[in-house]
Amino acid sequence: MDQSNQSFVFYESYAKGVRKLAPAEQLAVYNALIDYMFYGIEPQLEGAAEGMFLLIEPTVTAARNRHKEKQRAAQSRWSRQKSDEAVAPQPPAREESKEQTKQADNHKSAAPPTQEESRPSAPNGRPYHIGTLHNVSLNQQEHDALQKQLGDDMNAIINRYSKYKQANGFVLLRDFEALQYFLNHGTIPKGKFERNCGET
Repeated sequence: MDQSNQSFVFYESYAKGVRKLAPAEQLAVYNALIDYMFYGIEPQLEGAAEGMFLLIEPTVTAARNRHKEKQRAAQSRWSRQKSDEAVAPQPPAREESKEQTKQADNHKSAAPPTQEESRPSAPNGRPYHIGTLHNVSLNQQEHDALQKQLGDDMNAIINRYSKYKQANGFVLLRDFEALQYFLNHGTIPKGKFERNCGET
């Protein structure tokens, strides 16, 4: 088995969501994650278990891929350094400093934005309109509460919810309440979280 596939990140927020499921569904989700992340086996789930897996999978996959990229970059830098030492004499200390600065700048430009950098602006207290389809409306308090609850997973979960909302024809929802329900159940009942056109 590939060494890079011997671990993956599992956040506390996943466990909180999975524990809302029935025991058999919890076991199904855990086994599906293990089979998918370690062995590449596509899950065969249904209902709430499938919904929970779909919420978790993008972020654990992204975390694993970031770890792989860091490993590859470190190995590449080490190989280049060894090759340069074998072919040419050590450059002056001043030149080393320039090269290190260039590599640091390249790494910084390639890094994904942080939560603060990617955070949308909401002038004058108006709601954020975020998500893959910009159809998720949250006010400042709701946005901050989700950030605290979900941490690094927030953007991926909101994007998943945004696509689900569009695919199921939901337009006017109380998104904060609906997203919490979606996080725990993987679905949203028709009519449960609808809001009036005048609500913000």
